[in-house]
Amino acid sequence: MKYENVIEINVARCLGALARRWKFLLWISALFAIAGAALGMPDFKDKYEASASVYSVSYGSISDSTEATSAMNYYVDVASSLKVCNRAATQLDYDLNGAAIQEMIEVNLSTNEYETVYYDYDSSMVIITATSEDPVMAMDIADAVADAFVVEMNNILGSDEVQVLDEAYSYEKSYDAAANLAKSVFKMFALGLIFAMVVVVIMEIFNKKVRTIREGSLYEQLPVIGVVPDKNIKR
Repeated sequence: MKYENVIEINVARCLGALARRWKFLLWISALFAIAGAALGMPDFKDKYEASASVYSVSYGSISDSTEATSAMNYYVDVASSLKVCNRAATQLDYDLNGAAIQEMIEVNLSTNEYETVYYDYDSSMVIITATSEDPVMAMDIADAVADAFVVEMNNILGSDEVQVLDEAYSYEKSYDAAANLAKSVFKMFALGLIFAMVVVVIMEIFNKKVRTIREGSLYEQLPVIGVVPDKNIKR
């Protein structure tokens, strides 16, 4: 007669194994947390963003107003062009070229809650946002790109209908390095804990050590002739 061993998942025993191996769980979790901290350290720098706005407005005829507004919306990508960024770089006292500034700015049209372009009769607005590890640099770059964009747009239109509306007079933190590092460490700690728990449970499930009469009889497939009492039992 052929007998087969049975793999049984005993929840109580698995929980007991987790309790006994708490040091192993803690060590693995700590190693994962250290790895998370090591991975997050290269980006351990706060980042700040500042915005400047450019608008087009015409005090002439309706056709001039429509033309200026349409041009602003059609040429909005000019604000992030290499030509504009190179012109902005010449206005700054930082060791930056146009390509570097391109990577640091984001250009958007002013939008309403329905994410549609906002037109205020004869005006249109473009928001230029710069991001940097230096808050003052972020403001300077936003202002320089806004000025360079105004020059370029007025060259295209042959007029001075495009102007800077608001300079970057303030900044805000866009990336909190400490908070993000803490999140990374916590996530890796949790991942390590889950990994260690899975390892302990799998080892317990596939452990071939016989600890009960039921296991010794291959889960009642074999008859039990007798039982040797535990010598440590006190009488």
